Amino acid sequence: MTEKIPVTFDTGEKVEVPIQHTARLLENPGVESARATLHQELSDLEVKNCELIKLADENLANDNTVVEVNGNLIFKFPRREADMAKREEKFLNLLEGKVMVKIPKVLYSGEKTSFYGTDKMKGVHVDDAFFEHASEAQKDTLAGDVAQFLHELHTHMPIEEADRIGIKEDEADRKLSLSQLHTIIELQRGDDAGFKEFLSRAIEAYHGINTRSGEKKVFLHHDLSDGNLFLDPRTKRLEGVIDFGNVATGDKYIDFASLYRNRPEFALRVADKYGEVSGEAIDTERIRATAIVKEIAHLVQIPQKREKALNKLRKWYEEAKS
Repeated sequence: MTEKIPVTFDTGEKVEVPIQHTARLLENPGVESARATLHQELSDLEVKNCELIKLADENLANDNTVVEVNGNLIFKFPRREADMAKREEKFLNLLEGKVMVKIPKVLYSGEKTSFYGTDKMKGVHVDDAFFEHASEAQKDTLAGDVAQFLHELHTHMPIEEADRIGIKEDEADRKLSLSQLHTIIELQRGDDAGFKEFLSRAIEAYHGINTRSGEKKVFLHHDLSDGNLFLDPRTKRLEGVIDFGNVATGDKYIDFASLYRNRPEFALRVADKYGEVSGEAIDTERIRATAIVKEIAHLVQIPQKREKALNKLRKWYEEAKS
């Protein structure tokens, strides 16, 4: 029987999203289970040490348990969607040589169990410390590097390959109609009419843009957060990009929205640099509207992140008033 994840709206309407299991998943996700699986499937790999980097969130369909092996290898084990490992592996192989920055290189792949292993990315994560201490010139340079990566990702990858390697179009917002979004806003706004109006303007603007026919589909990283960007600690330039597990196709503005949802000011810098690289101006209001709609979707699609999403929306509202 196909497993389904129920998504329930405050109106009582329910949507069930199927998850296809086509390979065996890691039993009892954790270090010891990962170590045992690697021993069984990769007899030529001596596992001297195995350290847990991240335990998959069991509430999320697209999430991995991640372990570091021998200090130089990273292994990812999907928590619920077995095809996730093969999909990301195929995408990384397809992307190799098409972007200037480093990406993980696939070195190992499970046969009986769904997992894959890559080399460990060198460098340091982009974090709060960088944005607190970096000069404006360094921030601009990093924004230019990220813009260059995105432009290469969006233009150097043949979109026709998506079906072959199992990459789907981003559909999160399409599961929520305009009326459903308005209902969510009405239920979440409390007594602040200004907050409701702020969110309503964003969803009206977003749905007023004919993104499906007006923009060609591109490959999307789909999760450009600080932890997925690596810096050269000496030059402060972008060294590499990791975590393509949520790769999808769709409107390129979705990638800018991912950046905006984590660091709005930096996202707008990247958009400006992207315009310089591509020769095509990026609409900053469209970035904001896309980010807001995606965050509203999180209110119902990821209940565990509901409070965080609501706080983020209120923060953007307060910033827009100032």
